Amino acid sequence: MKHTPGPWKLDTEDFEVFEQEGGMICTVRHPQDSPCIDVGDDGYAEAAEACEANAHLIAAAPDLLVALKDMVRTYHPRQCGDLNCVCTTAAQAIAKAEGRQ
Repeated sequence: MKHTPGPWKLDTEDFEVFEQEGGMICTVRHPQDSPCIDVGDDGYAEAAEACEANAHLIAAAPDLLVALKDMVRTYHPRQCGDLNCVCTTAAQAIAKAEGRQ
C-alpha cells in the first residue's frame, strides 16, 4: 500500500488537504457532514476547532510518517532502554499508517 507522497498542504479556509501537485487528498467535515467552516452559531464553534485540528494533523501525516521511520531506523536497533519501547510504539504506528496492522 502506498500513500500520496508529501508534503501535503492545508487550505485553512475550507479545511481541504492537497497533495504537492494540487490534487485534493480530503476535505475535513464535522460529524453532521456539514462543512467545518459553518460556525454561524455556538454549536458549530467546537466542531470547527476539532475539524481544523484534524485537518492540520492529516496535512502533517506524510511528514510525521517520515520522522517516525527515521527515528525507528536510527534508534530501534540499538536497544536503548526506555527509548526502545518508544520505538516499538512508533513502529506500530508506522505499520498502522501503511495498512499492515
